[in-house]
Amino acid sequence: MNFNDLKEMINNLLLTQEDVIMFLSDEIDDIIKNNVIDDKEIEKLFDNLLNLIQTDEVLNLYKKLGEYYYKIHKELVIDYYNIYNEMYLEDDEKILIKL
Repeated sequence: MNFNDLKEMINNLLLTQEDVIMFLSDEIDDIIKNNVIDDKEIEKLFDNLLNLIQTDEVLNLYKKLGEYYYKIHKELVIDYYNIYNEMYLEDDEKILIKL
């Protein structure tokens, strides 16, 4: 195997940011549709979204998940909104939870 073959294999394995966003969007839609209430699954998804928030589209997915799960486990959602606020925003930009 030469370097170009290896490079091609790696490129075939890499997902674009759009692919990842589409995957996460589908996963959130499935969670909502199936009324998933598993804290571990939701925490994992919040963690993944936190690591990828670079666009409004990902932030909107983060908020969508938060708005869904707030009625199930509001403390968890508040914790994750606070984490986001601390990581990415100044005091006057904090995101709020829609009630």
